[in-house]
Amino acid sequence: MKRKKFIAVLLAASVLASSAGCSKGFDESMTSIANKACKNVVAADYKKVEGFIDGKNKDLEAAMDLETDDDVVNEAIEIILSTFSYEVDEDSLESDFFGKEGSIDVTFSIVDYESVLDDHDVFRDLDEFESLIEDCDDRIETSITLEFEKVDGDALIVNSDEFTDLFSFKDIEITLAGVLYDHLTGEHYFTGYNYDSATGEYTDTNTIELIFELDDLGTELDWDYSYEIQYGSSGYFGSDLLTKPEGQSTIDIIYEDYSVDILEDGMYLFTLFDGEGNALYSISCDVTHTEPEPEPEPVVDAVSLPYYVDTDTDPFILPEGEYQCEVPAGFTLLPSTDPLVQQTAGNDLGQCTCAYMTNSLNLEFAFVYLNPAYLSYFNTNMQEISDLFSEGLPSNCVVQESYVVQRTIADQTVDFYIVVATNNGLETYYGMCTLDCGGYGFFITVSGIAEAELDLRLSCISRV
Repeated sequence: MKRKKFIAVLLAASVLASSAGCSKGFDESMTSIANKACKNVVAADYKKVEGFIDGKNKDLEAAMDLETDDDVVNEAIEIILSTFSYEVDEDSLESDFFGKEGSIDVTFSIVDYESVLDDHDVFRDLDEFESLIEDCDDRIETSITLEFEKVDGDALIVNSDEFTDLFSFKDIEITLAGVLYDHLTGEHYFTGYNYDSATGEYTDTNTIELIFELDDLGTELDWDYSYEIQYGSSGYFGSDLLTKPEGQSTIDIIYEDYSVDILEDGMYLFTLFDGEGNALYSISCDVTHTEPEPEPEPVVDAVSLPYYVDTDTDPFILPEGEYQCEVPAGFTLLPSTDPLVQQTAGNDLGQCTCAYMTNSLNLEFAFVYLNPAYLSYFNTNMQEISDLFSEGLPSNCVVQESYVVQRTIADQTVDFYIVVATNNGLETYYGMCTLDCGGYGFFITVSGIAEAELDLRLSCISRV
């Protein structure tokens, strides 16, 4: 009887030991299968996953087929898939006493692509999308409890449907901006108050305005661009790289040349380039000008000027023949009939404008002939004359300072009176002196933008 009990106990222990061995082996198999299956899940390789699940799973196979009809979406899916990972929680493993069924928890993690897509309606290109995915620190985590059963001696996953929802990212929609050319509507035109759309011509302008219209997507984004202009036989202008800001529906080109009153006549060919320097569009316009109506010659009562110089020679000889003066570069010696000379000529032989020169900046260099009486008055009252000149300047001129220096004209040293005034921020130097020739003389006035210019004018005077 005792021997029978011993055998029964021994048999029970043998069964328990055998069951414990089966359970341990099943646990190890579950952990191994979970890692192998999940490795292929995150690689989206259904064929290999199928070896670790119980039977075929058509729904899972369809979910793991990431190929779509859109090549851009396919590349975006690959970028997202590259962030897919998993972690098997071995501490969560559970199995029955006999090693026939069990479970283990797995956490899948993927980049939070949803937040990237929510924040960006449009991507410049796939490189931008990939960069944003790489920079995203947020993750979407999904925990799944994998269930196993022993099938024909192997531990297989019996709830593989749980994997299906992991591949919802295959349904993403992504929009790429493309290139600037894709968003030009084809509507481009010249405009401006001096542009005639009927003739395609600008008249009397120093500004050309060109508009390129963009579609909605082109409006939404900023775009880099530049442009070139070719005109005449060799004229050229190239812009810097410019940027059309987000929200602006047009690319506006405004070409201005303030160095001239009106642009040179001819055809102006504009070429628009994208930020990479690719030519997109060329369009031209014509520029012309109207001939001004000739101004009538002013009618003046001519004053006889017996002391006026000969305007056909350079240097010209001052009256009495003792001194001469070269016409400074850029200046023109006006004839005696010029209204400017007539207005300052005087009406007797004692004080008479005999040489009057001007340049394009309206600077002046003039000689007034003085008989002995006038010469004496000017020599005595030069300071008063200088003060009267300052008071007589236009109201928009502000006198900054006045002073006296000595200058040598030919071989004669004279007191030279200088008045400095500004007009709209521009500074002008006015100088005046007398040249005493013994018995007669000259009152000399000269202006310039610097004192050195006054000296340069005076150096043009010499003895004959």
